[in-house]
Amino acid sequence: MASKKGLSLSCGYASQDNFPWLNGDPVRIKRVLNNLIGNAIKYTLEGKVDILVEHELLPDEKVRVRCSIMDTGVGVAKGKQDLIFEKFSQEDETITRKFGGTGLGLAITKDIVDMMSGDIGVSSEEGKGSTFWFEIVFDIGHAKVEKVVEDKPVVPASIAKENTKDILACADARILIAEDHNLNQILIKKALTRMGIVHIDLVENGQLAVDAYQKNKYDIILMDCHMPEKNGYDATGDIRNVEMKRGDRNVPIIALTADAMVGTREKCIEAGMTEYISKPIDVKLLKETLTQWIVFEE
Repeated sequence: MASKKGLSLSCGYASQDNFPWLNGDPVRIKRVLNNLIGNAIKYTLEGKVDILVEHELLPDEKVRVRCSIMDTGVGVAKGKQDLIFEKFSQEDETITRKFGGTGLGLAITKDIVDMMSGDIGVSSEEGKGSTFWFEIVFDIGHAKVEKVVEDKPVVPASIAKENTKDILACADARILIAEDHNLNQILIKKALTRMGIVHIDLVENGQLAVDAYQKNKYDIILMDCHMPEKNGYDATGDIRNVEMKRGDRNVPIIALTADAMVGTREKCIEAGMTEYISKPIDVKLLKETLTQWIVFEE
């Protein structure tokens, strides 16, 4: 995007010397960055967009990370800066006509940052550019290298911190797909195979998913919400009960559903699911979601 407009785009760190591993949500952090950087490029006609990453080590194994996205774009008037994070609000109708958009992207970005107990804001001068920033406090993770495969570069195979999830090489991950629609089974399995995942089991209803989990170890479960015999919500509850009795750590369960109504994601989380992806499934989004637990080869 920047190249097409002839803009300079750069990213730098205030200090990389002691920048720690972070235990957080890469999918949502990436979405926040994509939204803010995309907006900066969109509203900058000439000049540059710079990203600066700063961090501050805190007590109790925590770190505050601040990302600033600075542009030489149209800027935001002082009196309008408090409004631009509101839904369907834009600084000026002339901007809408010239650049498009409704302002919804910034509202969603703020919601994501708020859900991670972070802060987001903007400083700007009309006609001279803007700096959008967000701050989030993360737990510090400690990387431990464990696996070398066929003399390929070493990948971080786990994060050695109590109660944190394992990070797996894609060839080692075991995935269960619970999906009753035959075509969806084929498409999901093919997508996972192309990502390099080889250990995949398929079941066509929620009860079979529970049975499979009781017999086998899975690193991730892709769970359709609406299936015969037992739906995905009830199956998830049964799996969580199994884990509680065993004393096992919760397996990540990613909800798959064509229901895109408001509140569906919350319903999935309340049922015990870990993530939510709407159908038809976006393969890129699926892979981005899986990167929370799997390291994919480039």
